[in-house]
Amino acid sequence: MTTENPLTIRLNAADNVVVARVDLLRATEVEGVACAETIPAGHKVAVEPIAAGAAVRI
Repeated sequence: MTTENPLTIRLNAADNVVVARVDLLRATEVEGVACAETIPAGHKVAVEPIAAGAAVRI
């Protein structure tokens, strides 16, 4: 049996952001993207570029 404890939660496969389950330190990789700064647990993290005015899908 494998026990996985992911750092983030993706609510829907079409989402372009994920939610941090724990504090993510600067440079932590999330789905191939390094965090530019510390992200507190419960906050959203973009996992692909989101243009100004574009929809955040969560």
